[in-house]
Amino acid sequence: MRDETLKHAWETWQLIEEHGFKDFDLAYAKEAMARAYTVAENWDGCCKWNNKEKEASKLILGEDDKKYFDKKFSNQPWFGCI
Repeated sequence: MRDETLKHAWETWQLIEEHGFKDFDLAYAKEAMARAYTVAENWDGCCKWNNKEKEASKLILGEDDKKYFDKKFSNQPWFGCI
C-alpha cells in the first residue's frame, strides 16, 4: 500500500506540473504528497511536502477555497508528521 500511495501521489504531482495548475489545486497536490509520505512513514518527505503545502496554501485566492482548505488540512490526522 505504501508504494501505491506514493506512486499515485507522484502521478498526480506530474499532472499538476505538466498542466501548470495553481492556487487550490497546487496546494492540494502538495498536501497529497505530504500525506503519501506519511503513509510510507517517511517523515523527512512528509515534512518537506508539508512545508511546501503550507506555502502554497497562502497563495489560494478564493476566500471560501482558503477556508475550506485550511479546515480540511487541520482536521485530518497526520500521524505525528506535523
